[in-house]
Amino acid sequence: MTQILQSTIECSCGNLIDLDLYNSVNMRVNPELRDKVKNRKINNYYCEKCGEENELSHPFLYVDGSQWILCFPEKLRSGKSEAEKQIAKSSDYDYLDTMGINRPKPVFGYGELFEELKNNGKI
Repeated sequence: MTQILQSTIECSCGNLIDLDLYNSVNMRVNPELRDKVKNRKINNYYCEKCGEENELSHPFLYVDGSQWILCFPEKLRSGKSEAEKQIAKSSDYDYLDTMGINRPKPVFGYGELFEELKNNGKI
């Protein structure tokens, strides 16, 4: 299931920006989101006041069948090993184990997401 949260983000200039933040995108349920992912338009914002653009401001779970990828903003890359540990031990994903689906793989930024999707024949 694709999960969207309506949110307000404060730009560094102080301007408040309303946007839809995706907590998850499911390609089987919402295949029309594939282009939005390819065009790097998930969880991004543009501030009309100062012109700042922010790519991937909020992490999201990418689901395409048995492939689950947890995509974090590039700026959080320093926490990659901790993210991997948390996913491995989190009971939040125990139900995947019972279905024979691998736990989500953490990636950082669209570049790593695209590389992972390419490696698995998804783009």
